[in-house]
Amino acid sequence: MVCLYCDTSLTRRNWSFNQDYCMINGSCIRHGSSEQNKECRVCDVHTNHSVWQIKNGHCYIQESCFKDFEVNTSFPCQICNSSKDTFHFSTNPDYCMINGHCVKHGDTSQNKNCKVCNAYTNSTVWQQKDAYCNIGDLCVADGQKNNGKSCLYCNTSLNRGNWSLSQGHCYIHENCLKDFEINLEFPCQFCNSSNHVYEFSPNSACLSSKAAKVIEESPFSNPTFVATVSIIGIICVITIVIVIIYRINMKWTDLCSTGNEATYDGNVGLTIYKKINTED
Repeated sequence: MVCLYCDTSLTRRNWSFNQDYCMINGSCIRHGSSEQNKECRVCDVHTNHSVWQIKNGHCYIQESCFKDFEVNTSFPCQICNSSKDTFHFSTNPDYCMINGHCVKHGDTSQNKNCKVCNAYTNSTVWQQKDAYCNIGDLCVADGQKNNGKSCLYCNTSLNRGNWSLSQGHCYIHENCLKDFEINLEFPCQFCNSSNHVYEFSPNSACLSSKAAKVIEESPFSNPTFVATVSIIGIICVITIVIVIIYRINMKWTDLCSTGNEATYDGNVGLTIYKKINTED
């Protein structure tokens, strides 16, 4: 057995151990030699003479040898990374593990083409593709319009999770309207995106014409009606004046017959009468 030899300088009664060999499982193995059919296990006399050592840059997993960064063929999300673990697989940085499935970096979801594996951002969940919106259950490419709602479109720079509204449009009661388009049910309302995009704005021109129509339909805009009212007013004024003059004349007659003196009280503004004392 080459790993044992006679060295009289050490002992004369027993074999001495050859330091250039390992003694593993009763076999002599020269330093640096690999185990048969397992090239990653070697004799390393500088570490241990009695057990196999794992060669640098290798893993020994489930009685199989793997080189560094070699992928587990049955589950590619795992690789050999001897700097982390020599006897177990490590996570493959180029793969995602999503819902128990192994997905290569850059691959898209079978259910949604806007969902992608980005192993360098988050390897456990689907990531949104840069040029897509994810709206409800839909994957919509950047710039793509809503089917049947032409004013709604995907704008990834504004909102990836919902529709964006085109400029110069309103979206009211699930209908698309262009700027200045009138509400057919109530023409005094229209779309004015600079004011409101999700409700109608008042149409001031329409309201002004409505007011003008009200004025036009007023009886005071009828010359005949106005003339009639004016004549009635004049007659009423003349009647009042005649009544006042009549009452004044009646008072004056009474004054003259009783010998009273008439004086004017400016504070009251009416002609009053003061009885003159005729006695000395």
